[in-house]
Amino acid sequence: MLEARAYGTPRVVDEDSLGYRLIPVSPDDQLRYGLNFLSVRGRKILAIDGVSDEYKQRLASVGVDATWMDFRNLTAGFGAAHCTTQVVVRK
Repeated sequence: MLEARAYGTPRVVDEDSLGYRLIPVSPDDQLRYGLNFLSVRGRKILAIDGVSDEYKQRLASVGVDATWMDFRNLTAGFGAAHCTTQVVVRK
């Protein structure tokens, strides 16, 4: 069981019943686009560099293989790996 906070409201999450593991992330790493990554395949992500070493180690410790990319030019527009790889529909 893990206590998660959504908008400051504590909530208990039973990870086993969900079938996945929640990895805590600090507010600073969230602001540095630590949650905005692109899943390439199981446990392989393309992620935005600039997050803390602690966050990188936390991901690695649960078997996530992250390729860290410098996205400074794109995060200035408030987007990152996931946002910039969305499908574009053309007519």
